[in-house]
Amino acid sequence: MRPDNNINHNDDAELAALRHGKATGHDRNGDQEGTTPQKTEWKHMADYDLFQDVLDRNTFGDNEATERQSIGSVLLTGATGFLGIHILRELLEKHPGNVYCLMRDEDTEAATRRLQATLFYYFSNPYDYFLNRRLFVVKGDISRKDGMVNVPYKNIDTVINCAANVQPFSTAHDVHLVNAVGVKNLMGWTMAHSKRLIHISTCDIAGQRVNGKPKAGTMLTEQRLSIGQYTDNQYISSKYEAERIILEAVERHQLNAKIMRVGNLSPRAMDGEFKMNFNTNSSMGTLRALQSLGCVPYGLLAGKWEFSPVDETAHAILLLANTQKHYTVFMPYNNHTVPLVDIIEVVEEMTRRSIRPVHNDVFRQTLQAALDNCAKTDIVRPLTAYNDGEHPVEVMACDNSFTNKVLLSLSFRWDNTSERYIRQFVKLLLGMNYFE
Repeated sequence: MRPDNNINHNDDAELAALRHGKATGHDRNGDQEGTTPQKTEWKHMADYDLFQDVLDRNTFGDNEATERQSIGSVLLTGATGFLGIHILRELLEKHPGNVYCLMRDEDTEAATRRLQATLFYYFSNPYDYFLNRRLFVVKGDISRKDGMVNVPYKNIDTVINCAANVQPFSTAHDVHLVNAVGVKNLMGWTMAHSKRLIHISTCDIAGQRVNGKPKAGTMLTEQRLSIGQYTDNQYISSKYEAERIILEAVERHQLNAKIMRVGNLSPRAMDGEFKMNFNTNSSMGTLRALQSLGCVPYGLLAGKWEFSPVDETAHAILLLANTQKHYTVFMPYNNHTVPLVDIIEVVEEMTRRSIRPVHNDVFRQTLQAALDNCAKTDIVRPLTAYNDGEHPVEVMACDNSFTNKVLLSLSFRWDNTSERYIRQFVKLLLGMNYFE
């Protein structure tokens, strides 16, 4: 959940840290027990000026007339994930090529059942007609060097990598194995067989501003990877590393690739359907925690949130995948934001529970009391300030103006985050007994 780029982020340290905590959607370092913050170990992403020759080409202009690339037949990883399954549906319904889904199951039959069950869950359609005609299941695992030996490489034009470890309680090793080592293995296969790569990343690699560094106003754009950001989050570090190794191969003319930094993946625009494991979504976790506490700090209430409906995001990614070769980084997230106060009003009304605005000291006392209450600890954990009390922390903002210009040229625009949309997903969460 990125903060709005057009608002003032000069909150005090506690609110800045709170924003930091909810922005990543992952519990700090995967800690499973206890709520007492450990001393933060910040990692500084200081690879300044790397790949600028490549990244500077992400500029909208006269070169729009140059030849675009086609997707063709696709090898899709992470097909049963929330974004992956929507990209799969988009490919089957709107693109002519075949789709080969790389699955880690013990046997192909089990993998096929799992894929069709996921399709049915989200779309009430197992897509039987396409199976073994245009939709194929291939046993494999990108976290292993030999994990792609079963892929019929001659049938593939483009690799779309949606595989990622986003589980909040995974170990640092597990996260790195899939998100960085897995990408390196996938790249090796892609380069060996001269295929295109579309890699799904995250705008959260923007990281944090710590102790006033980098300077205020610095933002992550499609023309930058390193902005001097900091992170103490294994997920963000691994996604940053994956981008780094991809751009290095592009710079050496070894790889034809595009990176898609997505935003806050949210319920579908068309019907409000949300992912199976919605408990891992940071924005929903924050709303639940605030509703449980019954209060919200004034500084946070003034902020704006971004929601990127997963169906719109999948459509945007595949449109951008067809663009010119020299474009390497896009940031397809919703450029419309909504004030948190508007969201809180809907949650209050629909849950019939007051969430009163309070000053920071009252909020901190209420939060600490909830953290001391074993029954409330897991609910309010998304609000835990991820700093050690020594370092003022602020989430770095993003600017995706370039991506939105390209999308507009492709006749795509994001829907406004309407009150109807908010009510739709709150109603869904109520049906799941998510709120108190």
